[in-house]
Amino acid sequence: MLGLYGNPISLHTVEAWKYGPVIPAMYEQVRVYGRNHVKKLEGYSVSELDLDEFEENLIKQVPEIYKEYSGVELSALTHREGTPWYGIYHSKGVNHIIPDELIQSHFAELAKQ
Repeated sequence: MLGLYGNPISLHTVEAWKYGPVIPAMYEQVRVYGRNHVKKLEGYSVSELDLDEFEENLIKQVPEIYKEYSGVELSALTHREGTPWYGIYHSKGVNHIIPDELIQSHFAELAKQ
């Protein structure tokens, strides 16, 4: 949403953790699953985010697009030089917030390609 339309879907911040970008509030909900598949995400549902139909559709597309990737492959995508995670992690270190403006500009550029 930020890259394509300039609007965030979530008000939560994204941080540059060692293994990639993380939304800490969401991580707290899924960490019990460890390396296993997440079966349920407590406290997060599309209906609770007060999204319009367009935003809901975009969210539903993400797992469809990336479902064939393993966790290692997804991590590799976020760790590429030039990504928002890479820039913050390598300039400020672990656990720093990745600014929305950086996320927006990166994904807007990807959308152009």
